[in-house]
Amino acid sequence: MEIDHIGFVVSNIDNAIQRFTNIYGFSLVDEWIYDPNQHVNLAILTTQNHQRVELIQPIDEKSPSYDFLKKRGGLHHICYCVDNLDLAISMMKQNGHILIRRPVQAPLLQGRKVAFLFSKIDKQIIELVSKEL
Repeated sequence: MEIDHIGFVVSNIDNAIQRFTNIYGFSLVDEWIYDPNQHVNLAILTTQNHQRVELIQPIDEKSPSYDFLKKRGGLHHICYCVDNLDLAISMMKQNGHILIRRPVQAPLLQGRKVAFLFSKIDKQIIELVSKEL
């Protein structure tokens, strides 16, 4: 497993992009997109040494990250890239994680499949993304 990106839930994606580019030195990889399955606007930004962040702006209460934004927003999850998504999910579940979102294709990540788990021990959301489509 290797870290793919860190996700942040934001109230305004344009303001967040400006903040991450002007203050933190990130570059926008591509224009932000709307994901109708999650009811969110999404953007990926990167540094020169390929550290990446995902910005997530919930659009309405149908978004899985809507309540998170209402409570506090900010750091939401760490995403790990894995060779075998099903095997990684199984291993994580055996080690105290709860599957909170079954694998789905992620438009922002070139259609690769992602799944979300919750660590009961660390109280942290973990996203897994497959290396291959």
